[in-house]
Amino acid sequence: MAEFVPVSSKRQRLTFGRARDLVEIPDMIEVQRDSYNWFYQESREADMRTRQGLQELLQEVFPIESYDGSFALEFVRYILDDPSTEEEEARQRDLTWSRPVRATIRLVNRKTRELKEEEIFLGDFPIMTGRGTFVINGTERVVVNQLARSAGIYFTKDEMIPGQEAYSAKIIPERGAWLEFALSHGEPITVNIDNRKKIPATLLLKIFGAGSNEGVLELFNSRTVEKDVSEDDVRGLLSAESVLDPDGGVILPRNRLITKDHLEALWDMGRTKVRVWDADPALALTLERDNAANADDAMVELFRKLRPNEPARIENAREYVHTLFFDPRRYNLGRVGRYKMNRSLGIAISEEIRLLQLEDLAKIVTGLLTLKDPEKIGDDIDHLGNRRVRSVGELLANQIRIGLLRMERIAKERMTTIPDLGAAMARDLINVRPIAASLREFFGSGQLSQFMDQTNPLAEVTHRRRLSALGPGGLSRERAGFEARDVHYTHYGRV
Repeated sequence: MAEFVPVSSKRQRLTFGRARDLVEIPDMIEVQRDSYNWFYQESREADMRTRQGLQELLQEVFPIESYDGSFALEFVRYILDDPSTEEEEARQRDLTWSRPVRATIRLVNRKTRELKEEEIFLGDFPIMTGRGTFVINGTERVVVNQLARSAGIYFTKDEMIPGQEAYSAKIIPERGAWLEFALSHGEPITVNIDNRKKIPATLLLKIFGAGSNEGVLELFNSRTVEKDVSEDDVRGLLSAESVLDPDGGVILPRNRLITKDHLEALWDMGRTKVRVWDADPALALTLERDNAANADDAMVELFRKLRPNEPARIENAREYVHTLFFDPRRYNLGRVGRYKMNRSLGIAISEEIRLLQLEDLAKIVTGLLTLKDPEKIGDDIDHLGNRRVRSVGELLANQIRIGLLRMERIAKERMTTIPDLGAAMARDLINVRPIAASLREFFGSGQLSQFMDQTNPLAEVTHRRRLSALGPGGLSRERAGFEARDVHYTHYGRV
């Protein structure tokens, strides 16, 4: 008997065969739809939305404060309006099928405690069709999923040439400066910030809270032990005491590497024992090269290395270090980065803490030292476990963030140029053109926004499910090496 069977949300098919399939056909474009819904949270009430997608972006940028801190623009909620045109009409008239998004913004005068609340039009945001595509200027476009390197920590080892072994650990954040720790045979442990200048790794540990040389050594559970001066392995260790001659002159300073000259001087004095730190020789050599006595010295030294043309004052150095590592808007490991970091280093820091911690850095240096063990292997960057899929919602969020930050800069400038700020409204301060420009760039000319392949239905589905390693934050065709193009054993059955 003939029966109508639903084949989509709007269509039914009259079938004369078996009405039900034995296995239900999966939703082939579920990833695209879920990511779009994650970004807008359309099903939730405006005041009940969780901190993700567009809600997180707006909470991140706001409040926008004036330079003297007397006025502030605060974000309350955003509202998604219904589209002004139908999807089919947008196709026929070569329009973009979109809907207006409005945000409720509150202007606060902190001197008089006066509040002014009003709704501001943020822009027309394109809507995803039921097929997981977007109608842009009358044509159907697809935002391809990006297969990007996941944020987190990656250890690598190069032991091709005996005696020239090299070990490295790279911290890749979601946003901010990349850190690369390096260790070579007979060399100190160095850290490279954004491929600029190499600095001793202990300098960074002091900035993050280790404080002094003793604080760094305590991080790695180093203890003081007494060694015989005649032993061969005393050379190259870090002294744990200052040794003075009978006249009060320093023969061996504290926290310095013991050299052959020091040992001869001790022997001539009649000293047979000396107290040393039982630290790894690479760590001892790093502390020897690090001249900073405390966190302030370390900040100034870092500032001097990375900004050589500016006066190295402690105030400048503190502000620079804060923007580099401790400002959540400039540096963010991200939810995935924090999860991967915890898992790789065996620590249990809350996933809400998205900044680097002293515990992270200490564990990374320890991990770098343990890479010397022949049984330890480095991470494979091409392993799918070290890559993740960025879908349309996340790609759109990254693009809109750029527009919102431009909008914030304009609002701050207007707060200083408007003569009577007390009489101004929020709409006088906010310019939404940068948001519209970033949306237009993403959907119209972005590398991952592509004209849909409409050869046949199978080509359409394949295009919507495609993964690309190109695009913002990914590889470029010129830089992609053979390893990135090659088939990895983790691809089988997945890609």
